[in-house]
Amino acid sequence: MEKKDILKIIGKLAMIILLPLIPALIYEDVTMSISSVLIVTIILWGIPLSIIIAYGYITRNKITSTLSGVFFWPLFGLYLYMLKHDFTLNWWFFFDPLVIPCGLAGYLASRRGKISLSIAISLAILFIYFLTTIPD
Repeated sequence: MEKKDILKIIGKLAMIILLPLIPALIYEDVTMSISSVLIVTIILWGIPLSIIIAYGYITRNKITSTLSGVFFWPLFGLYLYMLKHDFTLNWWFFFDPLVIPCGLAGYLASRRGKISLSIAISLAILFIYFLTTIPD
């Protein structure tokens, strides 16, 4: 294996494993007020999902973009559990149906069609909308 191939593999693993760490670190420090819930939710989830969609669209890498979308929500929960000790991590967090729209968004963006990209963006918006409507 060449050095270039190893760097590609490390980059793909970083995309899958380290992307959910960013919102977990931000979530740890954010104090939610009623007026800032929408803004914080868009920042926490919108930016990483747009990175997943952009990565899939630019690279056309179906596997990495799909896996980064599928593992985004469970790894976020795992990182939040490790950072915040009063956060309870249940087994359902890894089998949550919220992994489906994130994984589909990554996959559809990697297909690079106009319709696929618009569906991927719609799934990301639906994911963010669903998270804003969850009662505390």
